[in-house]
Amino acid sequence: MSSSFAHRLVIGLCVLYLVAIAIIWRVGSKYAARQTEELLQSAQQDLIVTLNDYLDHLLVANALKIINQCGSYEVAARSDLTEFCKTYGFDEINVVDIKGIEIASTVPIIVGKDMHRHPLTAEFLKLLDGVTLVYTQKLRPSVSEPDKRFKYCGVAFKRGRGFIQVGYEEEHFKQGFPIIFRTLTQSWRIGHKGYYIFANAETNAVVSEPQNRIGLTLSDLGFDVKSIPDDENTTFRQVLPGNICCLCRSTIFAGHRLIAVIPQNEYHRNLSLFVALFAVILFLFLAFLSSLLLSAAKSNEQLKAFIKERQDRMHKEMQVAQTIQSSALPCVFPPYPNILEFDIFAQMKTAKQVGGDFYDFFFLDNDHIAFLIADVSGKGIPAAMFMMTAKTTIRSIASSSNAPADILAKANARLAENNEADMFVTVWLGILDPKTGILTYSNAGHNFPILKRTNKSIEWIRSKPSLVLAAMPEAKYKSFEITLRPGDTLFLYTDGITEAVNPALELFGDKRLEDAVAKASSHICTDVEADVLKFANGAEQADDMTMLSLKYRGAPITREKTVPVSLITMPDVSGFLGEVLHAADCPQKFISELQIANDEIISNIVKFSGAKEVTLRIEHVPVVNIWRLSYIDDGSAWNPMTVAEPDTTTPVEDRHIRGLGVLLYKKLADQVRYVRENDQNVIQLRKTLRE
Repeated sequence: MSSSFAHRLVIGLCVLYLVAIAIIWRVGSKYAARQTEELLQSAQQDLIVTLNDYLDHLLVANALKIINQCGSYEVAARSDLTEFCKTYGFDEINVVDIKGIEIASTVPIIVGKDMHRHPLTAEFLKLLDGVTLVYTQKLRPSVSEPDKRFKYCGVAFKRGRGFIQVGYEEEHFKQGFPIIFRTLTQSWRIGHKGYYIFANAETNAVVSEPQNRIGLTLSDLGFDVKSIPDDENTTFRQVLPGNICCLCRSTIFAGHRLIAVIPQNEYHRNLSLFVALFAVILFLFLAFLSSLLLSAAKSNEQLKAFIKERQDRMHKEMQVAQTIQSSALPCVFPPYPNILEFDIFAQMKTAKQVGGDFYDFFFLDNDHIAFLIADVSGKGIPAAMFMMTAKTTIRSIASSSNAPADILAKANARLAENNEADMFVTVWLGILDPKTGILTYSNAGHNFPILKRTNKSIEWIRSKPSLVLAAMPEAKYKSFEITLRPGDTLFLYTDGITEAVNPALELFGDKRLEDAVAKASSHICTDVEADVLKFANGAEQADDMTMLSLKYRGAPITREKTVPVSLITMPDVSGFLGEVLHAADCPQKFISELQIANDEIISNIVKFSGAKEVTLRIEHVPVVNIWRLSYIDDGSAWNPMTVAEPDTTTPVEDRHIRGLGVLLYKKLADQVRYVRENDQNVIQLRKTLRE
């Protein structure tokens, strides 16, 4: 291949590159515009659904207060309904008996009417079936006052014995909408830069928009009002101040014009990223191809490429070895998020790509957890291979024994067999009973651990160490026992910590380690590593640095209450929770947040589980102020964690309206977890009371 032909081919590839970019941009622009129209339509529908949900919630919440206050339709019929209207802001209240007769009302002319006789009122009769608790209607003309539009809601008394029907007039809702609109314009976004504008449908006066230009008209904001189509399913363009071209959709709701707006540069943003990525990939491909064409005749370049390929392969093989070694160690923290009695953390920083240190922890049974730290002699690939063997051997033997000395003795005998490389490993192994705090341990030639007590005092666990593993097959090992108190932290490490050196070749040593642990926060491993690196001051790391910390919290204080599943028993659960939290002197803000989450969870159980009874179990770990609420019901399997969180970029028909409640208690808690155990639903909410 001649040099001139190669250059002409490269120029042709560049032209092809530019043409391909232009085509991709053209096709992508049409696709992006279509996607943006769908996004606006979804956002518009989302807004209407949210407003209707708000109206429904307002009616149901206040109606339930009347239900709880009266208890039966007989009491409600004798009550002052006009006073209820004033108290809860209703425009109409009707009391219906078990036969569907309106026996009391704030509208006298309908007293005695049979709700069966009108199709709109007959819809509420399903509340008498003993199953349906709540029924709401959309805005509609009132049966008694056809010239007025009302939104009605019915809430049944216990076991369907009559119900209360309440209603708001449309003008009543309009008065409160500006506040709702302002909240939505500040918190809701369409995509990244899209927003909503709310205006009076008759005067076009702005009620709310992101910059709070309230009182101006749509024309003042730059809209061509005459060009806004009456068809709610039509997307139209507007050029707003600053020469910003936007796509918009408009709809009318309760006397207000709701406009969804998204700038043109918004729907070109993702397109630009896609085209840029495509351009980079295509450019890299063409550059690579051009490079091959121009260097085809140069044998020395081929030799360099071959050598580089071999080096890269060796580097990747070392990376794979490092990945295998790292994946063999627990790396997800916290490893047992559902365990309250203790917390464990570990980390390893190798001196080379692979090393000989390791740590491990695992449950032997429901009442004992084993944890260990170890240091293999040597470094590099041989140490890593022996490390994998030692770790697997210890874990395998521990599955059939709860005695640390016995585990180490059997592991030593097995590792000493055929140990032609004369390698060995130091090990410190402990087995903890989380319920009692009793720790049994054995030391095979490893560094002494440090115990940091709750009062910040430091103790060295200086039991007499036994021989390292794999040195002599008949070596004996001894177990020791101590008791951990709530708040105590046990710190394990390898000699890479104490033998770290600075440029003056000074060792970090035991005294500096003791001081580092004494002043460390709850993140002991991270803080000690920071102190070691500061001491080293850039000196090369000579050995692997591995650390493990176990903080013992103690067994939680537990209380629980079981109640039947119904809306009427919700206050019992909330009261029980409040009683426990107040008894523990929790701040009111903390109590309020947990009670809000509690009400949402109990409400979901009532609505969706089909359970007969629910148990609230409250667990409290005082030393770290962790609270865990467990809701256990006997209903059919339902997992609220699978409910998608609200997302304005998702079409409304693909999103569940219950997502707002789930999102709320996820935000209020530190952790929310669902499991199905023993044919029961279990929702666990965990929250830490921080100082």
